Parts: sequence; structure tokens; C-alpha cells
Amino acid sequence: MASEPMNAIRMPIVAALALILGGCSLSPSTPCPSDRELIDRFSSQAALFTKLTADPENVELQSSLGIERVMKRSTTSKRMWFEVWFKDFPGPGGCMKGYAYCEEVPASLVESIDDNSNPGSAEIKEIYRKISENWYLFYQSDN
Repeated sequence: MASEPMNAIRMPIVAALALILGGCSLSPSTPCPSDRELIDRFSSQAALFTKLTADPENVELQSSLGIERVMKRSTTSKRMWFEVWFKDFPGPGGCMKGYAYCEEVPASLVESIDDNSNPGSAEIKEIYRKISENWYLFYQSDN
């Protein structure tokens, strides 16, 4: 019976540790979307994506397009990332995938992000796939 009070104390501590360790990851429970999924979404809602470049802070528009976060990537030219998926790594770093609007062609173009990345791994990489005029898919990973 003396162990019952100790178990009553241990259970909340174990539960708290599980929440803390699980909460350290900002990862969604969904897998990284494929290039095809993102391209199909872009194709079916291209007009809204164009509207988003004029008003990137429009939360309602972001939500309707499945955008989690918007990041301006350049001060000299218009380059924005529209994050759709993110996975946090233990410690510093993480990886993300989404749409990029770039007035200048990015340096690291690939034919397929899916074939050139390993979402969830601690690789260091920034790659783009062209989808339309100034629109690209992007994948970035850093540890």
C-alpha cells in the first residue's frame, strides 16, 4: 500500500514528461505532402495563389490554401515562402516544404523534390522545383 502514493506521484510525472517530450516537436501528424499533391492544389487554385502574393498576410487566404506560415526570404527582390508542412528536429533545426514565389530564379532547381529529399532526416538542403512562371515548390532542411 505504501507504493500506491508513490505511483500516484509517478503517473503525473511520467505523463508530464511524455507531454513535454512530445510537445517539443512542432511536427504535424500528417506526412510530408508529395510534389504532385502540392502541384494539384496550386493548379486548382492558381488565382488565389496570385492574390496571395499581393496580400501575403491575409490569414483567411492562407488558411484556404493550406498555408501554415509565410516567410519573406529576400529584401532585394520579391522572394516569399509559403510553408505547407514542417517537421521539427530535436535541438535546433527542422525541415519544411511548400510554395515559393521568386522574382529571380533560385539557384538549386531540381526536376523532383520528392526524388531529391528525405523529409524528416537531418540533411542540410534547400531545393526548388518550378511549377509556373515565378512559382516553385521548395524544400528546406537544416540541422
